[in-house]
Amino acid sequence: MYDDMVFGQRVRQYRKELDLTQEDFAQRVGISTETVSKIERGERRPSRHVAERMAQVLELAPEERASFVRAARVLLSDAPEPSGSPAFAPQLPVAAPVVAAPRRPLVNLPTPSTALVGRACELDELARRLNDPNCRLLTLSGPGGIGKTRLAIEATARHAGHFDDGAVFVALAPVAAPDLIAPAIADALGFSFYGQANPIGQLIDFLNEKSLLLLLDNFEHLLDSGLPLDELGNRGNEGGAAFLVDLLQRAPRVKLIVTSRERLNLQGEWVVELQGLPVPRNPDGWKGGEQVVGFEDSAAVALFLQTARRSFAGFTLAPADRGAVARICRLVEGMPLGIELAAAWVRVLPLTEIADEIARTLDFLAASARDVPVRHRSLRAVFEHSWNLLTDDERIVMRRLSVFRGGFSRAAAEYVCRAQETGNREQETIDPAATSLSPVPSNLLPTLAALVDKSLLRRSGAGRYDMHELVRQYAAMHLDASSGEYNATRDRHASFYMDLLRQRENDLKRARQKKVLDEMAAEIDNLRLAWDWAASHARLADLRRAVRGFSWFYELRSWFHEGETTLARAGAAIRGDTPLAALDAERALVVGQLMTFEGWFRFRQGRYMPARELLDQAVELIRPLGNKGALADALACQGMALNLMGEYAQARGVLEEGLAIGRELDDNWAIILCLGTLGMVAYGLGEYQESERLCRESLAVSLATGSVRAVVFSISALMLTTLARERYEEAQALVRASFATSSAIGDYWGIGSALLQLGRVAYAQGEYDEARYLYRESYATFREIGDRWSMARALAGLAETSAGLGDRAAAMQAFRDAWRLSSEACVTPVVMEVLAGLADLLVGRGEPELARELIAHIVDTPAAGQAARERAGRLRDMLSTGSTREPRRPLERILENVWILR
Repeated sequence: MYDDMVFGQRVRQYRKELDLTQEDFAQRVGISTETVSKIERGERRPSRHVAERMAQVLELAPEERASFVRAARVLLSDAPEPSGSPAFAPQLPVAAPVVAAPRRPLVNLPTPSTALVGRACELDELARRLNDPNCRLLTLSGPGGIGKTRLAIEATARHAGHFDDGAVFVALAPVAAPDLIAPAIADALGFSFYGQANPIGQLIDFLNEKSLLLLLDNFEHLLDSGLPLDELGNRGNEGGAAFLVDLLQRAPRVKLIVTSRERLNLQGEWVVELQGLPVPRNPDGWKGGEQVVGFEDSAAVALFLQTARRSFAGFTLAPADRGAVARICRLVEGMPLGIELAAAWVRVLPLTEIADEIARTLDFLAASARDVPVRHRSLRAVFEHSWNLLTDDERIVMRRLSVFRGGFSRAAAEYVCRAQETGNREQETIDPAATSLSPVPSNLLPTLAALVDKSLLRRSGAGRYDMHELVRQYAAMHLDASSGEYNATRDRHASFYMDLLRQRENDLKRARQKKVLDEMAAEIDNLRLAWDWAASHARLADLRRAVRGFSWFYELRSWFHEGETTLARAGAAIRGDTPLAALDAERALVVGQLMTFEGWFRFRQGRYMPARELLDQAVELIRPLGNKGALADALACQGMALNLMGEYAQARGVLEEGLAIGRELDDNWAIILCLGTLGMVAYGLGEYQESERLCRESLAVSLATGSVRAVVFSISALMLTTLARERYEEAQALVRASFATSSAIGDYWGIGSALLQLGRVAYAQGEYDEARYLYRESYATFREIGDRWSMARALAGLAETSAGLGDRAAAMQAFRDAWRLSSEACVTPVVMEVLAGLADLLVGRGEPELARELIAHIVDTPAAGQAARERAGRLRDMLSTGSTREPRRPLERILENVWILR
């Protein structure tokens, strides 16, 4: 027997033995991190189902597992444990148990390829400031190439162990706008947005209780929203500075290290300005003198020698060359990037010639660009020197590689850089309006290898390459100088990634979806860039073939807000000022598809009325164009919105049409969505046998596709009828399978739905403590993903359970919150369910007249589901004897009186 504290300590011990953080453990079990924390502190006990799941994740032996579950159940309920095997347990497409899911490391810092040279004093200074509790925002500033990132990574690695939740590196150089800062941080944390309208608020809420060291690298271009200060001295909320202020205020245990070429100029900012590495001195003023002072102790020299030996295994330093090395280090003012780029050329040129070339370029820059800071001129001199030593092919490749963001694969590089083959060389015209690309070798690998050897490219693992942001900017400057080559290269880049989205669409809907998601997440910056180029340049064919893969990727990543805004922006660019009715057929089709999935993302954020309006327009626009696939997508989305709003007859017609098209095209996803939603429609109409038939067919097709998401959707639909028909063992088996499947892929909607249905089973069987726990967990999960419809359903269940436990004040508050959420989302069926439960509570409190008025509203509302109507009918019959019905009042007036009773 364990008391609360001992049981919590036991959970914590087992979790730490598996090296799981609370976040890892919570995700695998399918509960919130807050609940794990409370269980471990002895403030809460898990329900029986959650305890069983915890035991599985903790890999307990069967005999220990039983003891663990019994300990968890003490003080919760005296209800007997169920016996026997479930009546129905489908074989789901998840081969490995949840505990086999890969664990995201607590510290995600990049692994440097070489040891840090010098910087001992700077590391000591950073350590003093990081150890100061008053320092929560530490900015490491300095010009590009000075070594900010490398030093910040080293400092972060040394202090990661001081933070309970570790340290996270976020690369911001590829991030194009301030509103993408939050998604970049979320990706690094392994956190997904789940539909709230404000991703920034959702991320900060997630970080609220974290003890975390967050390294934000290359922040300067995201610092300002571009908006003026308001009366209170605040900028627009899309600015990077505003985001940092909000984060520091609302996440008190998060500490920030920010690298930037300029100060952030925020209150509470601590700044360390980084200078170049110490260089040797020459008493003769670098005019040919041989005497060098401080050569052996110079960190700049040490870095030069390290890089030279790495670039050329046969490199040796002759005594006569010491002056040249010292001169190079001095010319670049100890700037690490300049030193590394210069040292990479030792295999080609003598040291004295390298120094002479840099000095010559510096003289030119000094004469032609007096307004450029000295440090920038010195680094630019190294770039010019390196650029001039490249072959023609290498310069072409470098220019074209500069279009990538966040790295690239070899396949992407070859596609973007090369043209169509003509013999041993290539020549390509992207389209009739584009300038032809200059030819490059058909085999790009030797060129890529040569650029790596010259420190202009870096191998970043998993067959990917990237380049230092300053190198990329310099190469991009040369690409920008030729508008024809720039446009043609951007076209190639967009074509590659739009085609990647098309190719991965089916895999995203099948068993390989997790692997493909990881692959595409690594390319997210390129995908965003390519999508925006295709939209702004009206590349209709690219958008048409990519929109489904793009939307499904965003759906699985739960990036509903970004998905909606990105699709809306693309639609506005394609449409321009042209009315929908005046669009030509090709544009109308693309705009209709964009509207379909924009409407879907509105729907996923709980904005059902705006979603329905947009989907109605999409169907009207697409229908006459003859594209059945696009029409099936639009009809499926439209039908789901109509069903949730209680417009059952119209939803049925729309979904049956979509189903017929899906069967004709053999489109399994259209079939699954339409069948499952038709099952929900039949349930709402009280046609339980038909509902079960449709949902079982949807589940069978889902299992055949191997898609976890499809299976979870179909089970959620089927659960409605199994509960309505009181087949509780079968319902519990279904929902346990759904829970395990959803946990395995981190599908929070599936987890929340499973917990909600388990709560309904427990409530129906009189296990009110168990039901209350499950409803609370369900609500917490849906609150994370911003699903107001489901939040309202969970609150309604919690209200019913509180009433069953005799806590009528809590029940009244939960009913009020559920009514508010469901009314705001315009989901009338849920509103009516809430009113039915509230009427039942009012009858029990001795308020029959108010109950009668609510019942009248339910009975007279066509969008009310059959279950709510039947419940209202039973209450009306019970209250009918000797009563007279008052004249109808507006629902809001009735509820004003009800809430007073609270």
